Amino acid sequence: MTRTPVGLPFLADLGPLAAAHTDAVRALMKSPGAWTRVAAAHAYWRITGDAEPAVPVLPAEVDPDWAGRSAMPVREAVHRLGEIGAPATTAVPLLGRILMREERLSHPDERERILLDTVYVRTLTEALERIAPGAAGSVPAAAPSKELVPASAPSLGRAGVPAEMAALTGRTPPVVDMRQGGGMLVDHQECDVVVTAVAPVGCAVDADGHDGFIDQVKHPSWWADVPRAEVGDRMRAVVLDPTRTPVRFSALPVDVRIARSLRHTEPLQRLCPAPPPGEVRGVEWAVVEEALGTALPADYKRLVDTYGGGVFAGTIWLLEPDCPEKMYDLLAQTAEREEILTRFWEAGEAKPAEILDGDIRLVPWGYAEGSGHVLYWVVPPGVEPEEWTVILHEGRGPFWEAHEASCSQFLLDVVAGTTTSFYFSDDDHQDDHDDDIDAEDRFRFIPGSRFHGGTGGTGAPPAARG
Repeated sequence: MTRTPVGLPFLADLGPLAAAHTDAVRALMKSPGAWTRVAAAHAYWRITGDAEPAVPVLPAEVDPDWAGRSAMPVREAVHRLGEIGAPATTAVPLLGRILMREERLSHPDERERILLDTVYVRTLTEALERIAPGAAGSVPAAAPSKELVPASAPSLGRAGVPAEMAALTGRTPPVVDMRQGGGMLVDHQECDVVVTAVAPVGCAVDADGHDGFIDQVKHPSWWADVPRAEVGDRMRAVVLDPTRTPVRFSALPVDVRIARSLRHTEPLQRLCPAPPPGEVRGVEWAVVEEALGTALPADYKRLVDTYGGGVFAGTIWLLEPDCPEKMYDLLAQTAEREEILTRFWEAGEAKPAEILDGDIRLVPWGYAEGSGHVLYWVVPPGVEPEEWTVILHEGRGPFWEAHEASCSQFLLDVVAGTTTSFYFSDDDHQDDHDDDIDAEDRFRFIPGSRFHGGTGGTGAPPAARG
C-alpha cells in the first residue's frame, strides 16, 4: 500500500501558516500514490482555502466499485469532500448514486460486510449533508440486499417490504426517513423486540412501537439448531439500518457485538478524527489474542484498527500491539504491569474491591501522559470481552477508580467533556492534577507513529518532550 507522507497531515493542521509549502503540496496532487493525492488535496485546501484545484482530485478516487478495502482511500476522499462542503457540489451526483445503490461495496470481506457498509453509508450521508444540506435525505432508501432475500422469496412491495409480510401484518408501514429525525431508532441501537408475524423470508417485529423486520439469515435459527421465530417471541436485537422501511434488525449475537463495538467508536471518530488509514499499522489480532491468552473487546480492536496507538485529547495514550516503543505496547505493558501489581500486592497494598472476588485479571489498555495513571480492563473469568469494564490506577498514589464503561465509552466521555472521572473532569479540582486537557487538544488524536516512527524510532511522546 502507498502510504501518506507523514508531513501532509501536519501541513493541513497548520493551514495558512504552511503557505510556503503550497507549490510542493499542489504538485503532490499528481502523485502516483492515491493516498498521497487525497492527502495533498486536503492539505492544499486547508492551506489556501481554494477548493477549485483540490475538488477534482477527490471524486476521482471515489471508485463506485470499491470493495471496502483500506488499500484505496475511497472513504477518506468522501470524508474530505464533506469537509470542503458547498464548493464540492460537483461530487453530489456521484455520492448520491453510490448511497442509493442496494450493494454499495462490490466484494466486501464477509466477516465485516455489515460494519463496512454501515460506516460507508454514514460517511456518504454526512458528506452529502455538509456539501448540500438535505441532499442525503432526498436519496431513496436502498432496496434490500440481494444477499438477504432468497431467490425464492415473495416479490417485494412498496419500500422494499416483502409483499407476503405486508399481507401478514395487514399493512404496509409508512415511509419514515430516519436520517432526517423522522423516527427514534438509530444505527446500532440495541433493544428488545417482539415477533408480530412470521413468513419464509423472515419475521416482522415490534420495537417499542416501531415496525421492524428481521431477515431469516439474521435470526439465530438460520445458523444454529435453535427454534425458528414464532409470533410472540421476545428477543434482543440491534438496528442494522434505520433508513429502511420497516427498520432492519438482526438478532445474531455477532451483529450485537459489532453494534456494541461501534456505539461509542463512531461518535468518538466524529469528535476526534482518525489519521489516514495509510498511517495505521495492520494488526494480526488472532496472534495478539493468543499471546495474551484472551480475546479482546471489539471496540478496542476497532479503535486500534482506526487510529492505531497514540494520544487522545493530549493526555490518554491508547496502547497498541507491536508498538516499537515498549512503553506503549499492549503485550509488553500487560507483562510489565502484572509484575508491578504482583509486587504491590506482596508489599501489602490494598486491592480494589472490583478484583477481590475470584481470579480476576487486570489488563492495561491506556496510559495517562504526565500523571502516570494506568487504565485497565477488569477481566473476570468467563465474561465476554464486550462486558469488561474500566478501572484506573492512580499514577502517584494508591487509589483506584472504577467505571461501568467500555474503553471506547471512557475515551468518548473524556474527549466530549462528559466524564465522571475525578482525574479527567473539567471541575475546579482538576487544577490539582496533571491531566488538564488543553482546549486545542481536546478533539485531537496524535498517532504514536509521529513520535516513535513505524520501525522503532526514538521520538518522545508529548509529555516527555521538551
